This record gives sequence, C-alpha cells and structure tokens, in this order.
Amino acid sequence: MELPRLTIKPNITRFVFPRALSLLVLCSMFYVLLVINLKFLFKDVEQIYFYLSLVFIMIIWAAGVAIEYIKAHNWQYLFFNARVEFRTAITHTEEFILYNEITEVALKQNIFDKLFNTATILLKPSFEIRFIKYTNNIYFYVQKLVERSRKLQEIIK
Repeated sequence: MELPRLTIKPNITRFVFPRALSLLVLCSMFYVLLVINLKFLFKDVEQIYFYLSLVFIMIIWAAGVAIEYIKAHNWQYLFFNARVEFRTAITHTEEFILYNEITEVALKQNIFDKLFNTATILLKPSFEIRFIKYTNNIYFYVQKLVERSRKLQEIIK
C-alpha cells in the first residue's frame, strides 16, 4: 500500500461557519413563522409553547452544526506520487485525479475564504481542494507535482 506524501485536512471553522450561519437564519425564519401562526390561529396561547418551540429549534440548530463539524473532521486530501485523493471517513467516499489529467491549477477565494484566510484550489477539469489553509504553499506544491508528472510523461514517450 502506497503511503501519501502529504495529507491535508480542511479548516474546520471555515467549513462549519457558513453552514451554521445559514442554518441559524433558516431556524430563525421557522421560529418567526411558527410564532405568527400560533398568534393568529390561537389568540390566547400560553408563553410556554413559545419557549418550547424555541428550545426545539435550538436543538435542531445544534444538531445541524454538530453534523457539519463531524463531516469536516472526516475530510482529508491525500497527495500521492501520481494522484490526489479526497476521502471521507463517514461515507467512505473516494475521489481522485491523476496529475497528468490536470489541465490547469487555479486558486479561488470567496468572502468566507478571505475572512478565514483559506482558499480552494481548482484542479481542472473536475477536482477541488476546498477550505485549506497555507494556500500558497499547497498551490505551488501541486503545481510542482503536475509539472513533474508532465515531464515524466514526456520522458516516457
């Protein structure tokens, strides 16, 4: 079994924060709509029902954040001599791309990436290394691996 040259895990905070934020917005909207419905349908609703629904929605939000944390903790990118692999421990998903299949290496940052000092490295045509720190180092490392693979292919031909 070949051992990886480098293993990278995504930045967990960058992975979880946008999902937690969107889940919080959705839970807030759900709570507001629930309160509006309870007020209009039942004129004299006791306050305990509002508190119970708020606690229930907060439990749903916390469970969603915990699930995203577990997902982020199980992501990893493995760099081998001839390929890059993406693995998740929970779903046992494996994706890979060979270095000689890569046509272009590009860097992409959105607003959350800038906030958390991370980025996504695009390995075109169809592979992404997402939510990573030390972006420049890894970007240049991948470029060198791709160049090395191309040179080896030219020597073989």
